[in-house]
Amino acid sequence: MPEPEGDLIADLDRLLNELIQRVTRDVLSVVKGKVTPSQFTVLRFIRLAGRSTVTAVAGGLQMTLSGVTALTDRLVEAGLVERTRDEEDRRIVWLDLTDKGWELSLELDGLKRGLIKQYVGGLQDSEITALNAILAKILRS
Repeated sequence: MPEPEGDLIADLDRLLNELIQRVTRDVLSVVKGKVTPSQFTVLRFIRLAGRSTVTAVAGGLQMTLSGVTALTDRLVEAGLVERTRDEEDRRIVWLDLTDKGWELSLELDGLKRGLIKQYVGGLQDSEITALNAILAKILRS
């Protein structure tokens, strides 16, 4: 018979996997036809961080430079991101959201938050506060 701690961890593993699969599926449905989930992540990063370099985006999202470059190529083509060279150091390329990119990022973030609201809709504010504290503690450990 497994130890109780093993059962708790197995339950946690199962629940986290199921939650991640559901959230991924639902986020895919929100962004479908607008951008890819990875492109949405880059848009959101730039919106929250402000003007960024490819290196900063890659580091912040734990992605490769080539991966971010490929994503931003498509975002530039779609008119959602613009690239500008630094005035003082031409080696630096800045990424900024266009107005269209800013609006789309806000729209998709709002839809994503709506999904999260549905997930936690049965919880009281105090339970959501406790959940936030627990998740923050897990991320710090």
